Amino acid sequence: IYLFMQMLYDLARRQDDGSLSAVEENCQLSKQVKNLLEQVETEKASAKRLQESVAAKEKEKLGLLSTLGESEVVTTQLREKCENLQKEQEELRAVHAAKE
Repeated sequence: IYLFMQMLYDLARRQDDGSLSAVEENCQLSKQVKNLLEQVETEKASAKRLQESVAAKEKEKLGLLSTLGESEVVTTQLREKCENLQKEQEELRAVHAAKE
């Protein structure tokens, strides 16, 4: 009877050790999952900041393109005015030369 009781006791102890080991393993897995979830949240926040930065750069690019377009319009207008002034200057020279 004593040997039988000792065997039962040893068997119960082994099962308890296994249960504790499983509980410890579960705790470690839970910690790993928590860490991974924190990493995911950090990566999401980083991705959001990158998206905002890209959107700001796109807005800046559109502003620069708009300014470039306006500059081209002004340049064309100035070129036309310059050509008109040159024509007027040539006409005035011709009139002045005709008077002499």
